[in-house]
Amino acid sequence: MHGVTGNENTGIDRFKAPFFDGSQPCAQTDPDLFFPNNAAEGAINIKYTRKICKSCEFKSHCLEYALTTPLIMGVWAGTTEHDRVVIRRQRRTSKR
Repeated sequence: MHGVTGNENTGIDRFKAPFFDGSQPCAQTDPDLFFPNNAAEGAINIKYTRKICKSCEFKSHCLEYALTTPLIMGVWAGTTEHDRVVIRRQRRTSKR
């Protein structure tokens, strides 16, 4: 297990996110689901993490935090790192 705050390689402490108060469903879940060690593990975990995130009342805050925090890793608001690259690209394109 990576510890309660996520993968030691991320440099991100999810408990320091400004909206995080510990009541979120992810706080009650094994952090390894949100911070997989490799792509294969992530592919398996994403279906579970998306279910957890889907009903979270903090999902929009979590997504904005993930989109505006440079180099953030793991699953945030049910999105993968790749998902967030696509979202950022779409937002830049829509601003033109």
